Amino acid sequence: MAKKWILKDHVPHWLGALSIVIFLAIFLFSNAYLDLDKRRVKELALVLIASGTGILSCLYLGRYMAKVGLVRSVLTSMGQVSLYILIFHNPIKVFFDNVITTTDATRALPANILIKFVAMLAISYLLGKAIQALQDKLRSQKRAPSSSPAQI
Repeated sequence: MAKKWILKDHVPHWLGALSIVIFLAIFLFSNAYLDLDKRRVKELALVLIASGTGILSCLYLGRYMAKVGLVRSVLTSMGQVSLYILIFHNPIKVFFDNVITTTDATRALPANILIKFVAMLAISYLLGKAIQALQDKLRSQKRAPSSSPAQI
């Protein structure tokens, strides 16, 4: 019975709502964390439950986000340049950390983190779109027939 909804990419309403509640409860009210960089975990059982409910929550919310035109178009556009975002986000982050932010006290401010995140995303997105446009232009030039005069 459980395999039926997993194979259809369809999470029942009750399971989606329950997974959101459980995920938020663990996220907001527990001290559980998973640090992949330092390979540390605290309260492994809660981390595993939060992981599973987080996945179900994403599947459940994704179904509704796909129905909203603006959200769908933004996520589609971001997905088209996701490789470029992956490539460029770290050098841009290092630039912001070394050049823009000067003190450790301002580095962790939520507003500063949000501004850097949006700037990294926007710059990476624009670089990706520029590279895609350049690739499209080069492909169209290769396909265009040469304009040499016809031989008689």
